[in-house]
Amino acid sequence: IKKSEFTLLDDARKGTWTLQDASLELGRIKKGEPFKAAIHARIQHTGSQSQAKISANAVLNVDLVSRAFIAKNFNASIKGDLPEKIWLEAALKKVDMTLSSASIRIDPAVWRLRVERFALRTKGLHNGDVFDFSADAPLFDLSNTTAQAEGLTSRLRMDGTPAIDARVALEGLQGNRNNLLFERASLDMAIKRESRVLKVALSSPVELQPFVSAMTMRALQGEVQTLEAPVAKTLSTMPVSGRLSVVTHRGQDDPFLVTGQADDIPFATLLNSMGLQSVLDGDASIDFRVGFVPGTIQTITQSLSGTAQMRLNHARLAGFDLGDGLDALRTIVATDKPFASFALDRSKHTLFDTAEFDLRIESGVVDLQRIKMLAPGWTIQQASPGKINLQNQTINIALLLNLLGSQSLTTKHVTIQVRSLMVPLFVRGPVSQPVLSIQWAALEHDPIGRALRDKLTNPSVEFPDLASPSNQGRQTK
Repeated sequence: IKKSEFTLLDDARKGTWTLQDASLELGRIKKGEPFKAAIHARIQHTGSQSQAKISANAVLNVDLVSRAFIAKNFNASIKGDLPEKIWLEAALKKVDMTLSSASIRIDPAVWRLRVERFALRTKGLHNGDVFDFSADAPLFDLSNTTAQAEGLTSRLRMDGTPAIDARVALEGLQGNRNNLLFERASLDMAIKRESRVLKVALSSPVELQPFVSAMTMRALQGEVQTLEAPVAKTLSTMPVSGRLSVVTHRGQDDPFLVTGQADDIPFATLLNSMGLQSVLDGDASIDFRVGFVPGTIQTITQSLSGTAQMRLNHARLAGFDLGDGLDALRTIVATDKPFASFALDRSKHTLFDTAEFDLRIESGVVDLQRIKMLAPGWTIQQASPGKINLQNQTINIALLLNLLGSQSLTTKHVTIQVRSLMVPLFVRGPVSQPVLSIQWAALEHDPIGRALRDKLTNPSVEFPDLASPSNQGRQTK
């Protein structure tokens, strides 16, 4: 068959593939005997100008009764351009792909697939940057009742910003075609952006359900390192443990759904690995369920939606020491301005027992629905829902700092004693360097609040005598 055209329906991407100028050659076909087969064509997807040449050949054997199909010495190649969203978000240019296998057997009667000595090699350009991808499977044998494999490995290397080098290995396959159980899956990855290198080393038993596009990493273990290039100086190391599930929903707004739970992750190190600095640190336990559209970092960020709950244990807040009570506020407030902005002292920190956060994410904007931070003698809670915009990296939160127990503020002429004090705070600005300030308007109707405001914004003003009968039990002079 020469100079023909074939159309293949691509239901997953709601389009069609067209094989143009197709040439199909078949050897002499006899019942029960193998025959040679080869195809050559130009391939193009609906709505794309990208074209590539495809060719394949093998020695085939087909049982017309059982419909069993065997291909020996299979070789195929694709050369040219491939449209966007076929593998990566952007179109792939100057692709050179080869596939080979010593034997491929498909037996529909018992739903069996057996592949021997499979190899895939691909190189080309992605957004103008060089990439290459390889995958190997010495043996992969799958049926309704059994599954086995040997040496499943793959590697992706991609230049650009960021540059990526990732390796995946799968070992110890059991189960069946509906439920694949790997004793161990490992990921080793390095992501280089400018002078920073993020190294990821993770492993876990893995459960795959191919027909519902689901993956579960049941006992994730490993670490994430941040290094300074080119000397490979270690800046931070973050241990990782927990559980992770990924489900792909084709045809939906958020085709990837990720649910998971992670334990004992250093929170500041986690943010640092993403290029963010944090005044908050501690051992984080996180439960999350988020969906997103795969692609570039911008695409993922804009489409990210879901929920998350986080708890920090053994936590610390850098910048000031609330153990100093009211004096902590006095020392960190810049008093030469009409509002009180916090001048953080990185040499100081506050230790607290726990910090809990409930988050809802919609289109890349995080709604902070609940914040509660507890320590002996004080708490921090959320005054109203706050927001973190992941797209422009800004934060806007209203908080309440509640100082409990006897607190004092000493000045030249007077000492104020209070048994409790609620201080409303704003946190605003860039996530990496937020501005903290006191909400003066919220203190207008409270005598202690007015006194605190006057003293912090104008050091020459003394505290009034607040020890009136109406204020007894709240403060002493």
